[in-house]
Formats: sequence, C-alpha cells, structure tokens
Amino acid sequence: MVILYLFANAKGRAEMVENKTTLKDGRYSFYAMDEIISSGRHKVLDSISFEASTEENKFGKFVDYLCSKILSIFCIRGGSFYKIFRMRKYICESDCVVATADRVGIPLVFCMYFRIVPKRKIIYISIGLPERLSTIRSVAKRAVIHIFRKEIHKIICYGNEESIILKNIFEKFGTPVHFVSFGIDTKKFFPQPDLHEKKNVVCVGDDVHRDYVSLFKIAKKYPDVPFLIITSVWHLADWNKRSVSVPDNVQVHTVLPFHVVKRIMSQALFFLLPVHNNSYSGATQLFFRQWLTVRLLC
Repeated sequence: MVILYLFANAKGRAEMVENKTTLKDGRYSFYAMDEIISSGRHKVLDSISFEASTEENKFGKFVDYLCSKILSIFCIRGGSFYKIFRMRKYICESDCVVATADRVGIPLVFCMYFRIVPKRKIIYISIGLPERLSTIRSVAKRAVIHIFRKEIHKIICYGNEESIILKNIFEKFGTPVHFVSFGIDTKKFFPQPDLHEKKNVVCVGDDVHRDYVSLFKIAKKYPDVPFLIITSVWHLADWNKRSVSVPDNVQVHTVLPFHVVKRIMSQALFFLLPVHNNSYSGATQLFFRQWLTVRLLC
C-alpha cells in the first residue's frame, strides 16, 4: 500500500526540522509515519518534501482565496485547494491519503467528490471538525455531511468529546470514527533539570482556540516570572488587530527549529496549554505522538 500524508504547513515543518535525517524518518511528522517507514510494509509519500522545494505563487493564493470566498457564502471555512490540485500526481500514485488537518482535509474531500483529483481512500484526522460543521448553514450542512460520508474511509480524533460528536453524525451512515489518545515518546521528550539555563513558564501552539489572553492575565500577576510562548504569526496579527498587549515578562517566538523547541520544553518550569472551550482540547498538545494510527490505517 502507498500512503500519502498531506500536511497543512509542510513547508513550515520542513524549515523547522534540524536535519534531513529527522525529516526522512518521519519523527517530526507524527501520525506513526516512522513506524510505517520502519516496518517496510508500505511505501510512504508526504507533502513535506514536495512543498520544501516548491515556491508559493500569487495564482495559488488567488485560487485559495476565491474558493474560500465561495464557501464562506455557506459559512464553510476554506483551505489549501491549490495545494491539493498541485499534488494530484502524488494522490494518483497513492492508495490511501491521510489528511492531517482540516485545512487540507476539507479541500481534499471536495476535490475528490468533484473528481478534480483521483478518488482514493481518505483517512481524515479531525482536529476541530465539529466546530467547523457547527458554523455551516443548515441546508449546506446536510450537503457537506453527505459529501464527507461518501468520500471519507475513516475519521480519527484525538479528543474523546470530538469523537463522540462525530460518531453521532457519521457512524449512522457507516463511516467509522476512532478515538486515539496521545502517547508521549519518553525517549525523545523528558525533563532536563540539570541544565543551568533560565527556566520559563512555556506555552506552545498556534491553534485557533489557544487562549493566550488568559495566559497574559496570569503573566501580569507574576511580573517576576519569565513566560515564553512559541506560536504562529497569525496569533501576533490577531493580537494587534484586537489591541492585545503582550506583558513585559512574556517572550514570543514564531519560528524556531524543532530541536530548540524540544530543549525549551525539557527545561520549562511549567508547561501550560490554555484553551478556549472546544471539542478537541486533547489535540492541541503539540510534539506528542500517538501509537495506534498505523493499525487503523492498515
């Protein structure tokens, strides 16, 4: 079986990996890629190597913008449609496509349904699909659910509440939904208290439901405690738009190599993950791995 992994920000992932060996063995890619590669039973393709060597262009951004505008009429969030179109050769070579985020999963489902790309088995990793479905207008929502159940082979959730919601929506139509809890690779992630670097209260993540405003309120109460946030440029823009001020004792980083992130996490005094109420809070923990996806794929 040839398995293709589609990532929402594969180019960013490739830039953050410290060396090609890490990129090759899939350790930073999650979703049991390294287990699949090491087993030798399946061939693995992924969008990291493709996007690492492909420049973004204005036409692609326009296509994504246009598709998102059309879908927004029905309150449906868009995604990377042009990426899916450009990767149709990879999709054609694969037997199964793992969509690792809604930003690539939703465009993939629509593109397959309308035969813009070849029809293949889809393993859909849901990280907030219930929230996306809840915003869709009622008439369009029935159509979207119909399209999803026609095209998706299996849905995998990292949040138990999320899996319960999606089971009520999809399993009556015969689309299985699996809950997979996170596991921690203790050989790769462990505290390093013996290192003599300044300890911080650390928060990592660029999820839309990450509640950094509450974290800022905590930081203001403890001005002598250093806080460190690793997030995306999107959150910085959102703070500026809402006139949210970052406290003086909070450092914010947006692009760091993975080995630096891992070191910062291992030396953290506390590791906080504040989130707004949502169905998939378990899926907001970055850099942790789960172990059952390989069995669900095969």
